[in-house]
Amino acid sequence: MELVESGEGILVLPVKREHSIEDEPEFAQFMAFIARDALSRPQTLGDMADLIEGNDELFGDVPAE
Repeated sequence: MELVESGEGILVLPVKREHSIEDEPEFAQFMAFIARDALSRPQTLGDMADLIEGNDELFGDVPAE
């Protein structure tokens, strides 16, 4: 909750939640599909270190949010 002082007193407001892709109904279905595929064909999985190699050089000046 968020407390906001107003001319009439203190208001108790719900925290504003930003929309996330995880809120989409299709997200859970997609993640289940990815998990099934990864478990059924583990030989197709790659090393994440190879995937993100060079990201620091590429995105080093981009501020994180």
